[in-house]
Amino acid sequence: GKAKHENKTKSTLVVSTTCNTTGYWIWTSQGRMTWSEGCTKCVTSMKANIPVAFTFCKELSEDQNVEIGEYHEHTDTENGSTVLRPKDVQEWKIRQAAIRNEQLANNKAVVTKALEEIDQDDLMHVGGGFKGERRRAAVFYLDKGKGAIASVYWWIHAWRFIGLNAKEEAFDIVIMAHPDAVRNIPEECKEVKEEYVPDYGKPGECLYKVYVGIAYRDNSFDSYMNSQECLFGPGSHFLANYKVLLRADLDTFPTPRLLGFWPEGVIADKGYGTMMGKESIKNALRQLSCAAG
Repeated sequence: GKAKHENKTKSTLVVSTTCNTTGYWIWTSQGRMTWSEGCTKCVTSMKANIPVAFTFCKELSEDQNVEIGEYHEHTDTENGSTVLRPKDVQEWKIRQAAIRNEQLANNKAVVTKALEEIDQDDLMHVGGGFKGERRRAAVFYLDKGKGAIASVYWWIHAWRFIGLNAKEEAFDIVIMAHPDAVRNIPEECKEVKEEYVPDYGKPGECLYKVYVGIAYRDNSFDSYMNSQECLFGPGSHFLANYKVLLRADLDTFPTPRLLGFWPEGVIADKGYGTMMGKESIKNALRQLSCAAG
């Protein structure tokens, strides 16, 4: 077959008729695809829409899990659609269960330690016993490029427009920024270091810290995890000086419901926002954009 990559049509399967080696492919019970000769290297997924590579094998690395499937006609439908199934469903179930159990066992100690730290933190802050005055912050990860800068300006505009930046709200905007994104950050945002302590009792500020997301430090992580891990990764210790942290995507904006909102514990919203394809919602957003200039 063929696929389009970087505006070029390339063959997705290349067959060599001049094999002059006795080597062969090995598909391991851990789901890794390796070659029988030379260094122990595995087929590795590099990133979305990027050709696979051949790198040294790593334990419990999701980017080296390989599955082989076949397309079959979907007999349950009338339109003759096809479905992709594992080449051997039973072996696939056994392999995936083994991979999952290994990952659970390997990460149990880390997760248990994190839960213990949360319990200790809750105990320290019970009854409002927080070190220093109270202050809140919305924390974002800003990836390289200019794509998300418009959202940064929207957040700053809405933050001021509703009065969330007022002294009594004690609400900062904190941007954990990829080094290549720093040049695009608004000038009003100031850089902070790891030892930074918030200006308690003063109006809200827009702050940023240079931060390399975990997906750049370890390619086994999806880029979505950058905005999660930046809340507790290396160099983020200054965030412990805030009473409340709001983890949010940049393509959002604050509403007046955040005024005076000081939640206790962890709050997770399982909802998902969408325009549902309705013109009424799109028109309302257009009118809001025009009203905000």
